Amino acid sequence: MMIGTRPDAERAEQPTGAARRWLSARIGPPGSGPRRAAITMIDQCFSSASNFVVGIVVARVAGPAGLGAYSVAYAAWLVLAAVHRAVVTDPMSINNDVRRPNSNERLQAGMAAEVSLGVVIALVFAAVSVPVILLGQRNVGIALLTLAPFLPFLLVQDYWRWSGFMQARPGRSLANDTLFNCVQATLLVGLILAGLRSPSVAIVAWGAGAVAGSAYGLRQFSVRVQTRGGYSIVASRWHMSKWLLASSVSGWASSQAYPLFAGPFVGSVGLGGLKAAQSLVSGPTLVLGQAAGSIGLPEASHGLEHGGWVKLQQVARWMTLWSALTVGVVATVVFLVGGKLLGWMYGSEFVRYASTARIISLAWLIAAFSGGPMLILKVTRNSRALFNIGLVTQVTLVTLIIALSSTVGVNGTAWAMVVTAAVGVTLQRRARRVVAREYATGVRPREQYR
Repeated sequence: MMIGTRPDAERAEQPTGAARRWLSARIGPPGSGPRRAAITMIDQCFSSASNFVVGIVVARVAGPAGLGAYSVAYAAWLVLAAVHRAVVTDPMSINNDVRRPNSNERLQAGMAAEVSLGVVIALVFAAVSVPVILLGQRNVGIALLTLAPFLPFLLVQDYWRWSGFMQARPGRSLANDTLFNCVQATLLVGLILAGLRSPSVAIVAWGAGAVAGSAYGLRQFSVRVQTRGGYSIVASRWHMSKWLLASSVSGWASSQAYPLFAGPFVGSVGLGGLKAAQSLVSGPTLVLGQAAGSIGLPEASHGLEHGGWVKLQQVARWMTLWSALTVGVVATVVFLVGGKLLGWMYGSEFVRYASTARIISLAWLIAAFSGGPMLILKVTRNSRALFNIGLVTQVTLVTLIIALSSTVGVNGTAWAMVVTAAVGVTLQRRARRVVAREYATGVRPREQYR
């Protein structure tokens, strides 16, 4: 397969001159990258800030037990969000589905997949909540049961959000998230003023915002509710999305590895300090990283299709530069005033973990240089390579956490993150060079399309 080509089914969909003019009118003029990046960043900050505030409100009105139950429900949603992005929105971004003249049909099919996935998972959540309640975790079980009926709406609302990014129209995403947050905040305040204090109050308000956002998205994107076509669009990309899904699960497992494997060596106090240090760094860097991913993947896919390997490299370089600069700012702040921030946010007993936070910020800074290579591997459909790299880094992280935490303590766990980040970047950049050689020789391996 020669440079810049696609399988026949996709090559037939390449926009003609008339189609490109249609797309320009529908999606917007080229050259508006900085504006789209700014709106995407505003949307991501807005969304993350609202999640942070709701967590604080739950802690204030429902106490530690209520916050714990809400956190379990929210963590379960994060896992589901990673799943739907891996099997629905990421493949759609890679294939440029919503930048084609038949985009409405693809949007319909994608929404159908989200609805079907949401209904299935909602039934699973409802079923799981019953034994959780019977086992004595009543708050957690009720939180999961309350969340269950809202899951299809949460998935669809997040789908509209990503559809705006995929169409290079982040203003639509921001408008939808604004409605979501306004409905959520209004209902949450009203229920609290009415005297309700359980974590389910926050979940109901959260779900109501999703209902409003999912309904508004139907109007924004001129799509009607249906369930046909969902299975087909997922099945047609399963050769690629299965590895994206495995990579997402592997990445999530790696991020949750340190409490399990470091705990026996650093104790509960050390884990608390480690969590505070990591949250200080990961909070803002995750916001910046998600914003970069929201605009980076659609732009990279569009660049490869219309500008070939050269344009893809250009987008990847900009994304790497953006990630390095923004994470670098966060790391600088942590190095300079990390101790003061830990004391202000978590209490004076956490100030002694300032050095841990600095080491973790170094790990995130190193990992930032994987942004561009990761985009290239995704867009060129080398999703299996991403999974293989994730598996290697996960094994590396667990091994180093056990070895270093037992000898150095909390800082040893942080240094394990640094070494693992360096291993991950090295492997991703090596995989990127393999892809570059394939394009240079004009031959693309067929395996990536299976």
